[in-house]
Amino acid sequence: MPEVWLPYGTVEVPINVKVENVAKIYTPNIKPLDENVLMSRIKEIEFRGKSLILLSETDEASAIILKSILNAAKVSSTVTSITVGCERSIYSWLKKACEGLNVDVKHISASDLVEYDTKIFISRVGLDPLFGFSGGAVTLLKTLNPTFMAEAFKYMRDSEPKPGKETDASLYAYSEAPNILGVEYIYLGNILVDVAAGELINAHKQISQNLLEICEINLRSPPEAIIASAGLGKSAATLASALNSLWNVARDVEGCVMVFFAECIEGLGSEALRLAATRDVESYLTRGDYVDGLEDIIYLRWLSKRTKVGLISTLPRYYVNKIGFDYIRSASDALPYIFRHKGSRVKIHIFPDAESALLTLTKEE
Repeated sequence: MPEVWLPYGTVEVPINVKVENVAKIYTPNIKPLDENVLMSRIKEIEFRGKSLILLSETDEASAIILKSILNAAKVSSTVTSITVGCERSIYSWLKKACEGLNVDVKHISASDLVEYDTKIFISRVGLDPLFGFSGGAVTLLKTLNPTFMAEAFKYMRDSEPKPGKETDASLYAYSEAPNILGVEYIYLGNILVDVAAGELINAHKQISQNLLEICEINLRSPPEAIIASAGLGKSAATLASALNSLWNVARDVEGCVMVFFAECIEGLGSEALRLAATRDVESYLTRGDYVDGLEDIIYLRWLSKRTKVGLISTLPRYYVNKIGFDYIRSASDALPYIFRHKGSRVKIHIFPDAESALLTLTKEE
């Protein structure tokens, strides 16, 4: 009986599954971006005057791209000054990342943007259930505008998550975004895979399509069972961040049984999930009063009508059940849970990193 290792927080855990029970194990086909290709794309940026480089992520890829942009800007004869900015929560990380680079580092608000002639926003593209894709205008507005999500929530047209699809909410984000430059990247499995640079929205649309081509997995028939992991590190740190990965493999799964691995070492991660687990979120849904993560509550209710999902995490059983999952104690209980609902001959689709997958179904005519 072979072992399949699944990411769980900062470690990997094994599940022992028979070959005859495995439909397929899905891993993305990716390779690192060539350094010369990165530099050629960065050189397409036109700098002038007082320049601002704004960051939103604290991963290694963001730091690499920042240094590449700084190197390009410093040889430009049209640049008079360079500031590197971020929101207050990642200021300490950015300050350390810029040590020895001889640049001004500061936390930036939306009102500060008018001071600069060239404005460049570095962001990571990802799949998102409300906007289709994160990164670009969506991440910029989340960073600079504290009311953006409450407004974008009004453009949520139904209860189904839509990762990988352009939505009314994403169109709203495009309409609200300032006219600045974007450098957007794909970062999967701690590998910098691709970069697009240019006008913010154009760069976002280009890199989003590239991500879709990497992640999309098309099935001809609905899966009987799925085992998926939210991945390692940040994506699995809270239930809120982990759910972004779950939605990627939760489309077209009616009648399926799912087991989801998400350590959630930092807890629930959103106010809506906290309310759902400890008090009552119903009044917010009824009135449409937005609190952080309210869209996930709607998606969870949509999912619960279509499939059973067991959660393996560090969260208390009471929280897990109250939010709408079945509680599974450990990795060794994953297969018995599936067999109990689907029988011992079930075929299981396994996603070791659901963050880098997008499950779709093409129904046979």
